[in-house]
Order: sequence, then C-alpha cells, then structure tokens
Amino acid sequence: MIKLFHSANTAPEVGSHPYFDEFVFFTDYVQLVRGDRVFTVEADEDQIIDVEHVLSYEENDNMRGLVGEVKALIKKQHGLNIDDEIAEGLIDQTLQYDETLVDYTLDSDDFESYSDFRETRDFERSNFEVDSDTAWLLQIMGPRAAKVAGFRGVFLTDEMGRSIAIDMDGREAEFVLFERETA
Repeated sequence: MIKLFHSANTAPEVGSHPYFDEFVFFTDYVQLVRGDRVFTVEADEDQIIDVEHVLSYEENDNMRGLVGEVKALIKKQHGLNIDDEIAEGLIDQTLQYDETLVDYTLDSDDFESYSDFRETRDFERSNFEVDSDTAWLLQIMGPRAAKVAGFRGVFLTDEMGRSIAIDMDGREAEFVLFERETA
C-alpha cells in the first residue's frame, strides 16, 4: 500500500471538478499548495501504473476512443491534424503539449527549400499558444487510459511535478484528514 496526500481546504468532492471527473490528484509526500489541510488515502501500488506504459495495455482497440478524442481536441483548439502516434504520445506523456507539436504536422518535403520549411515552422511555433483548458483535458487522458486498462490510478507529471491520479468514484469515505506528528 502507498499513502497518498492531497492538499485542500476541505476534502475533495469527487466528480465536482470540470475536467477530472472521478479522479483526484495526489502526491506521495505532504505539500500545502491548494489549501491549509492535507487529506490522505491509501492505495494498492499494484493498481497504479506509470503513464508512459498505459497504452501497452491496449486490447481490441480499447484505447482508440481516447486517441480520437485527443486528435479532435488538438484539431479544434489549434487547427492541427495529428496522427495516432502523436495523440498516443500526448496521452502517455512521451510528448509535451507545447509549440513543438507544430513540428509533427509539417513535412519538410512539402517545401521548396529547407529555409522555407524552417521559416514556416518558426512562424507556426511563435503563434502556438498553450491553452490551459486543453492542457487539463490532455492531462486527464492518462488516468482515463489507466482506467480503461483496469488500473485504479496512474503516476504522471502535472504542473506541480510528479503526481498520482486516483479514481476515487464512490470512495469519498477513504479520505482521512492528515494529522502531523508532533514531538
């Protein structure tokens, strides 16, 4: 079992976040960044997978829906057509959601010269804006893929560093207010 920590002013209300649904984000250490209290849960570490391995559990195309959602999200937000491999990289966090995403949508063979390619790439990169809503929607794809693969949670990276997203649907009673030990 692994003890996980979530800082907040009140115990998390599972399903109340507009993006994260049943998932709550934890760390494996105490930090006070989102409130003045810390809540803990214990989870079976065998039920938590590293995000970079989650797609290896694909069976019968059970992850294709998520891949399609990522492709549609990037198309809607940025007008970029990405292939399945790029979408998978965004799900398993082997690729970053940033201006370099443009690089995967351009082919230097489509330009008369490399300098034309580079000029277009640099222009497109300079106009690319990371959108926080899109970033959150991409971030939750890893936990959703873990759930599809039969895991309760996933180790991943978010804006706070290394985190653990755990499916807490129906498990709100597991939150325990953390009491610091005093000497």
